[in-house]
Amino acid sequence: MSACGAGANPELPAQLVIGTKETPPFAMKGPDGKWTGISIDLWQDMAKRLKLNYTFQEMDLDHLLAG
Repeated sequence: MSACGAGANPELPAQLVIGTKETPPFAMKGPDGKWTGISIDLWQDMAKRLKLNYTFQEMDLDHLLAG
């Protein structure tokens, strides 16, 4: 069975935290707090196909690299 058809992965947390920072055109935070951009769109498409729950969390470069 493929990962897309398997449903939720029991090894993953109920909701993933996706670290990001503003790096146009890859990730941009709008005045409403909503993230857009090439990398954001790509992640949203993958998460939808894999049925993953997630939130975006803004982080500085040191925290992104440590993560």
